[in-house]
Amino acid sequence: MRAISPDRLTSYQHAAAQRGCDVLELYVWDRDLAAAAVADIAILEVAMRNALSHALAQLAAREDWYATDLGLDNRSTAAITRAWKDLPAAQRTPGRVVAQLMFGFWRNLLEAGGDIGEDPRKVRADYERLWRAQVKNAFPGGRPQACERGAQFTHTWTLAVIKDVHDLRNRAAHHEPLVNGFPLPGEQRRLSAAEGHQACLQLARLLDRDPATWLEANSHMSRQLPRDPALRRPHRASRMPLRPARPADTHFITSPHGQRTHPSTPPASADTRERRHDASTGRTPHSLPRTILRSCRDADEPACRRLHQAPTECLTR
Repeated sequence: MRAISPDRLTSYQHAAAQRGCDVLELYVWDRDLAAAAVADIAILEVAMRNALSHALAQLAAREDWYATDLGLDNRSTAAITRAWKDLPAAQRTPGRVVAQLMFGFWRNLLEAGGDIGEDPRKVRADYERLWRAQVKNAFPGGRPQACERGAQFTHTWTLAVIKDVHDLRNRAAHHEPLVNGFPLPGEQRRLSAAEGHQACLQLARLLDRDPATWLEANSHMSRQLPRDPALRRPHRASRMPLRPARPADTHFITSPHGQRTHPSTPPASADTRERRHDASTGRTPHSLPRTILRSCRDADEPACRRLHQAPTECLTR
């Protein structure tokens, strides 16, 4: 267990004890769940940045919107500058610059907006204006989704969905446990991995029907969540020892009707006898008594081993 630090292992040990499953099995499942979350969010992140980049390009009336003054705050401007500098001069195309911008940049576009410039000419950015002007168009499914949940389609409501997805992404990307959910920075609550998955599906629906339909059918998280070791734990009853079989040399009693039963088996009722196979008429029984089936299994006789193919031999010998 040297590969896992004691502090890290403790959280899994507590979770395994509560769930009643093996700690290492839970650890491996948590790793697979985190990988599934990163895979799903990779699809969402690309779809979201392309949608927001298109909206900003519409606002600026040019593809390289990042080279114009859209009223972005210092934090957003600094992120654009870093992305620009990280690319070789020959590769500073709109597509490559947009791809260099991190998830946090796009999330910040739905915040209230920070400062622009420095003192004494510092002013406050107005991201609500950006939202109304064009950014809201990046989420064509937003209004029906908000209406369905009894909410108003605003940038703050949309931001809440994006934040949940972003926090899940950061948690999974930094290999932090998901078995007990993940905290939301600045809030006194946690979301379960299943709730994080629902946030991913909701963000997909905000963006468009196509990514939503694709993710619902191909989500890695939806395949991993049911594999929780606690959900696959065997029922207690299955751990009970089986009743020992009777010895093979058990003696049987043959009744006047040709039925061979164990000595401890009570006499069969008339109704039961009617349901059994009648060798003289060739009727097939609706069901065979358990005692006879069990006795035939225990007797090492060729005819009994062919019980399902030739029940007549077993019952009339």
